[in-house]
Amino acid sequence: MKNTVRILSLAFLSVTTAIAGLNNDRYEKSITVAGDSDTYYPVVISLPNDGMIYDLYIGRHYQAPAPSTWYTASHKGGLAFHVKLASTSWSGNPTVFDVVKNEYTFVPQVADYGYTRHGYQAVVWLRGGGALYQLTGTIPDILDPDVYYETTQTYDHSNDAHDQYVSPMTTVNVGKVDYGDLLYSKDGNLGIGAVDPQNKLDVNGTIRAKEVIVESGWADYVFADDYQLVPLSEVEAHISENGHLPGIPSAEEIQRNGLSVAASQTLMMQKIEELTLYTIEQEKRLDEKDRQIADLIEANRRILESLESKP
Repeated sequence: MKNTVRILSLAFLSVTTAIAGLNNDRYEKSITVAGDSDTYYPVVISLPNDGMIYDLYIGRHYQAPAPSTWYTASHKGGLAFHVKLASTSWSGNPTVFDVVKNEYTFVPQVADYGYTRHGYQAVVWLRGGGALYQLTGTIPDILDPDVYYETTQTYDHSNDAHDQYVSPMTTVNVGKVDYGDLLYSKDGNLGIGAVDPQNKLDVNGTIRAKEVIVESGWADYVFADDYQLVPLSEVEAHISENGHLPGIPSAEEIQRNGLSVAASQTLMMQKIEELTLYTIEQEKRLDEKDRQIADLIEANRRILESLESKP
């Protein structure tokens, strides 16, 4: 009985190990993408139609064979590309194409990635010109990828509307990616939903926060003794001619370049402080006029009293 239990336990362990290893086998393949050095060619890898999640890694050492025109003869460009994916099988299975990392040095090497129309194949557009890439992962078809150098039909369906074609491309549609398809890193810049961040932080969406602290200069220079306050007549003329306050960006500029929070807050404070000075100046003039009116009233009263006192 003990031997029977031991045999059954070993059999169960063997089956469990086999099942666990179904998607853990590693496959490796080196490929050379020929063609033009500034063109990206679709590399198509077939996926098992089993709904399981697979890993695909595409890498390059920066000195691996590639056109020297990429960067330099010795420093051509390194690549670390990692994606988790599964066959969608005409959308019958959950869609999984999560890019974990797309990091490169010197030059972009991945222009785009995704599925063919019906999700049986993964496609990554890699830069050509004789560049060597190392494919590693848990997908068996890594051993037999297809590279297409012209528009090619990769899936033939009885209904022509469902046929699938892939073509080379010359435009890079994706930037450096890390931590999935939400955060993007490029040249020291970080994007949230922004594929090609041009600033330290680019956000493609709405930001909600308890508080935002912006470090900037301020507009207290308006209160300096040598500050030249523009006469209101000139302000009026500027508004009539340009449709906005002096020193304030126009609506077209804001539409084109966006609004700088720090600069706009400083400008708004400048205008508030200028309005305060205009108000103080007007109050002084009103006080002076009130004094003049009071003097006139007093002078007029004295004249009337003088006239009334005459016989």
